[in-house]
Amino acid sequence: VSTQSTGSSGINAEYGKQWYQRRVRETPCSGQGTCRGEGEREKKEGKQAGTCQCNNGYNGTLCDGCKDKFVRVEDTKTCEECSTLCKSQNCTAPGPQGCVECRMGYEMVEETGCTDINECQREGMGCGDPLEECVNSAGSYECVCKTGYNSRWEMSARRFIRK
Repeated sequence: VSTQSTGSSGINAEYGKQWYQRRVRETPCSGQGTCRGEGEREKKEGKQAGTCQCNNGYNGTLCDGCKDKFVRVEDTKTCEECSTLCKSQNCTAPGPQGCVECRMGYEMVEETGCTDINECQREGMGCGDPLEECVNSAGSYECVCKTGYNSRWEMSARRFIRK
């Protein structure tokens, strides 16, 4: 009985090549989309060329880029959506701390990123009338009549009347 030794480097090289080929077949479109068509990148002999249909947030012919309003997270190599608190959803990292600029009603706070402005507690903001209460909400505020009062507009001026 004769045996032939390929040596450990030959086995590892062949295994590595098979693993790489299997990995490429198993993760077309950079693993971030599905392959449509024949799977070939170019048209050959009348066969339709394969194209990638990218997952949400990804773009490019191989789904290896991030769409607008998404940002690449380097440690995971994924595209994540910018926070809705970012103006125009423009960011450098996911979450409110990654915003380039905050949308209206929010301000950049170093520790937390874009944070709601409480207009009711800011001097010069809020309602300004002693018969109104200021109610803060996410990104905005509302002025409501204090208990026992209604308001109405008369000749371009707001007037408060007792109920």
